[in-house]
Amino acid sequence: MYNLKNLLKNYYTNNKRRITAYGILALIIALVVIFVHFDFELYKSPIGRVVESVNTFEESVQGSDGDEEMHYTQNLTVKILNGIHKGEEIDCENSYTHSGVYDEKYTKGDWVFITLNGNNRLTGEVTGIKRDAYVAALVGILLWLIIVCSGKKGIFTIVSLIVNITLYLLALKLYENGYDIFNLVIALVVLYTILTLFLISGFNKKTIIAIVSIFISVAITITLFKITLHYNNNIEYWMMDYITNVKDLERVFLAGILLGGLGACMDVAISLAASIAELVSKDEDIKFRTLIKSGREIGYDIMGTMINVLLFTFIAGSLPMLVFKMKNQISIFEIIQNDMQFELYRFLVGSIGIVLTVPITIFLASLIYTRRKRT
Repeated sequence: MYNLKNLLKNYYTNNKRRITAYGILALIIALVVIFVHFDFELYKSPIGRVVESVNTFEESVQGSDGDEEMHYTQNLTVKILNGIHKGEEIDCENSYTHSGVYDEKYTKGDWVFITLNGNNRLTGEVTGIKRDAYVAALVGILLWLIIVCSGKKGIFTIVSLIVNITLYLLALKLYENGYDIFNLVIALVVLYTILTLFLISGFNKKTIIAIVSIFISVAITITLFKITLHYNNNIEYWMMDYITNVKDLERVFLAGILLGGLGACMDVAISLAASIAELVSKDEDIKFRTLIKSGREIGYDIMGTMINVLLFTFIAGSLPMLVFKMKNQISIFEIIQNDMQFELYRFLVGSIGIVLTVPITIFLASLIYTRRKRT
């Protein structure tokens, strides 16, 4: 215990400025979260706090799957926190089910959005819980952890996230103004790859190798997919969720495919390029074939984990829909055939991109790092 105390004391002494900076950053984030929690006046919609909640009625109703589900009704007393009726208390009635799929139960102390109605006697309807403070807290924790764990690189990571989100929103705005979605996504892929890798990994040889590898593997992957579509063009795009513009269904789908595997390919490329660069730095006389062999062993591990990451992402995104439809007596095979085919395409194409990125990055990195010694 004494040694641990001395160790912590020495660490604080040697890193006093850094720890102080992290503490100040945590305090700023906490103040921002508190501000967001109490920012009622910034909203045009009325916001209230539930001061009393009483269940008044319940009944058992048979659902579409044959199971019985309890339906509840509750009377709420809500105190308005903003607007011209600030400080007034109103009565609201809320109905909810045990499952909470389309509704939710409100309890005393909840901060809620409300819709006001009535002239002589003001009443209202609760439309949802105010959750922006929780979102702000999660974002703040994420940013703090990135900076604490990565230091200056963490700051560049945050900058890259902000830039990428801004570019994405700009592309959506351009699409709304009539630009082709697939061409916009091609531009996004180029900008995302260059800006992200240069910001995070710096301007160096391994970054350039990774960028070239990503461009080659993504180009080959999307070309193979388009060739497959050309000879087997029977994808039922009309089954894509919430798509209404029939003219560019294929372009929208191809754009999603292009973006879907980019992150995984980016991670594989920079990891392999950095690993080979490290091998060369440890042994400047390492042979081309040795680099290929070592890179291949590293690539096998990275490839397996990244493909599984894509699979887990696919499973996680599909799980709510699977459970919901299976509860409504729809077979899993029918769900996969009618609703999950597009997710399967994204997974397969993304996996192909990862598999292609591994040998391309290994070959380019080994060739470039050993070229100087041969010449």
